[in-house]
Amino acid sequence: LTQFGTGLGWVLLVTWAPRYFHGAHHVDVETRAWMVFLPVMVGWLGMISGGPLTDRLVRIVGLRGGRALPMSLSRFTAMAAYLVCLYPWSSPWVVVAAFAAVAFSTDLGTAALWAYNQDVGGRYVGSVLGWGNMWGNLGAFFASRYLISLVGQSQNWNADFLTCATAFLISGIAALGVDARVPIVPQDEQDKGPRQ
Repeated sequence: LTQFGTGLGWVLLVTWAPRYFHGAHHVDVETRAWMVFLPVMVGWLGMISGGPLTDRLVRIVGLRGGRALPMSLSRFTAMAAYLVCLYPWSSPWVVVAAFAAVAFSTDLGTAALWAYNQDVGGRYVGSVLGWGNMWGNLGAFFASRYLISLVGQSQNWNADFLTCATAFLISGIAALGVDARVPIVPQDEQDKGPRQ
């Protein structure tokens, strides 16, 4: 659920942002390119900061909180950033800043998500990561088709921003429930009992 919501909320940045800046703000193509590029680059900074953050939090609050808190709080931050886009005074550059906050916070929490998958997956980490990524990609697939239908001919993007904010809200709430202390063990290994 966390990855589905993240995929749904994040994909607007890389699929429909150019159309948003053109349709809602009539931004020329060169400026639009920068407006789409900058949030993704800010997201990269979040990605390289997320690993040290989750490792430090694990040392401070333990494994469960060190993984769940960055995942959850980063999704709530992305939700709040999308809500900023709803205000009528939001200029194109205010929206760029909000999109950058979405990208940064999403990528900041992704390191904790990947680490969580490694924690619970053990030697089956590939299967666990694949399962989670499948749900994230399904969220992105759904969003890329659904979000543009919400805009319609009216070019009212508020429904998209609310949808993405809601997706991040659900993702953040779900992330609070993850517990990296509980490994995923296949049923056949559970039946064998503890290893000697």
